[in-house]
Amino acid sequence: MARSSTRKAVVGALVGATVAALAIGLFTSVGTSTASGPPQAGGMAPRFSLSGLNVAGRVGTPESGGGNGKPVVVLFMGDWCTICHSEVPRLAAKITALRSEDNALRRLPVIGVDSEDTASNALSFIKSSGVTFPVGDDGTAHVMNAVYRFEGDPYAVFIEGSGRIMAIHPGPLSPSEFVTLARRLLAS
Repeated sequence: MARSSTRKAVVGALVGATVAALAIGLFTSVGTSTASGPPQAGGMAPRFSLSGLNVAGRVGTPESGGGNGKPVVVLFMGDWCTICHSEVPRLAAKITALRSEDNALRRLPVIGVDSEDTASNALSFIKSSGVTFPVGDDGTAHVMNAVYRFEGDPYAVFIEGSGRIMAIHPGPLSPSEFVTLARRLLAS
């Protein structure tokens, strides 16, 4: 008989604790996450600010665009990324060419996020790729992995002036795809 009442007391205590924990979880923010998953097209772009690698100051959003009334393209890259070695030089050349022409794309801000590289490797990669747009140092991959939740490079994120993501392009991006998405971004 003593065993039965002890068992009932333990079960009662466990049920009571479970009910209390559920009530706390339902009526407070304890145990909840503010993150609602990785950024998606149509959602708001996460804000970030990184030390500039090839420019003085900070590189990020919305300070560099995408939220201050100006659209921006964010290119995620890295020296360690084999795909980036063929993609980034072609994109950098296209962006430089667009800036020398008289068209709306010449004023579209483009920023880079170099992830998982030492600063010296990142700078060497940026220079050898012909990158002239500002690139931020994400050596710890915090922006790539924790903020955007990307698994590796390359990625391109096209952000409207309101801060809303128009498109996320995973994987290599050709210069013609860049131009098509950039025109769509400026038209949005």
